[in-house]
Amino acid sequence: MARVWGTVFLCAACLAPRSVMAARLAVLTVGGPADAETQRVGAEYRERLLRALAGLPGVELAGEEAIGAYFAEPSDPAAACMEAEARERLAQGQRWAGRLKPQKAIEDLKEALRVAQAVFPHPGSLALLAEIHLQLGLTHHALGQQAAADEAFETVLLLEPERQLDETVVNPLAVERFEQVRQGLLRSMKGSASLISRPPGARASVDGRDAGSAPVTIPDLLPGKHYFTLRLEGYRTWSGVLEVEPGRVARQEVFLAEGRSMQRVRLLSRLGAGGLGSASAADAEALRAGLDVEGLVLLRVLSAAGRAMIEPAIYVRGGPRIDPLGVFAAEQAPAALAERVRRYLAGERASLAGLVQPPGGGAPGGLPPPEEVPPPGPAWYERWWVWTIAGVVVAGAVATGTALALSRDSGLRVDVIR
Repeated sequence: MARVWGTVFLCAACLAPRSVMAARLAVLTVGGPADAETQRVGAEYRERLLRALAGLPGVELAGEEAIGAYFAEPSDPAAACMEAEARERLAQGQRWAGRLKPQKAIEDLKEALRVAQAVFPHPGSLALLAEIHLQLGLTHHALGQQAAADEAFETVLLLEPERQLDETVVNPLAVERFEQVRQGLLRSMKGSASLISRPPGARASVDGRDAGSAPVTIPDLLPGKHYFTLRLEGYRTWSGVLEVEPGRVARQEVFLAEGRSMQRVRLLSRLGAGGLGSASAADAEALRAGLDVEGLVLLRVLSAAGRAMIEPAIYVRGGPRIDPLGVFAAEQAPAALAERVRRYLAGERASLAGLVQPPGGGAPGGLPPPEEVPPPGPAWYERWWVWTIAGVVVAGAVATGTALALSRDSGLRVDVIR
């Protein structure tokens, strides 16, 4: 049995009964148990389909950010206030340092770090964290506390490897020490980090850089404290600091907590869990209403006999069902699918709704037929030559038996030549 990996893309369309109206399309991806190759194929087909749909008359594509925000976990409303507080603490620490009161500066900077780590990974927080660590390093260096200064400088370089200090603004001795820490990091033995998420599939990042889907082992990490995050739709984002030691693996298993967007994510998962013909129209209607659009185009990526196939379907506002639109090979240009969507929007639903591939390989309505894997040939006992040989043998046996019977009863001699 062919294994099916469900990846669903949903396009919202503004529909008219008999003519194409201005259509606002929203493309969504339903996460599921798909391997990396299936995800890649689905993503590539999605991008090509978007370009094809954008060329349809009157079609408008909704912004990716707006659609992503609908399914993303809402940000903490207090995060912006906390980030502002961290910035104010940072500025206060810099003022104390300028007044040659380093101890007071360190107090404010540590508080700024605590607050900034609490709102991480809020947008902009990584740059804020790097700046706080840098000011802590400079202040510790001014007090002659080299170990603490080096640790802070290391974190700055892990967050921003290309960071350079300006000698016209920063003490030249501190700049020299900062470069020594950089060279020491580059010469040190690297380590790695292993991240496991429950449930699996969370997207991992280290110091703001993508690291793949958990479970994942991230190799070649410079030693020091790294900022990690795990993101999964429907769950609250996890963030933390892991200490990576030279030549060793830092391991972290995280049980993600469900977020407020879980209901929407489950709705997407149900639509992509099975065949589109059996998907719930009620789920599609709830999703359509939540997105405030007029219709949905659903795509599933299938793996059949080692080939990636695309199964599309369409749903409209208040419709009783989700209508299949055929099956396409993933390597095919999506122009044929875009044309079917156009015809459906134009009101040609009688010929397109419930479209399936007929046995002969043709397609109704003069549309290009989807590609199919050829069926296996007939079994050996169904071959014509097998039954021809069997017929000759049987006929010969009957003729021989008849001749012998006649010879015995009539006294005639019958010679049978075979």
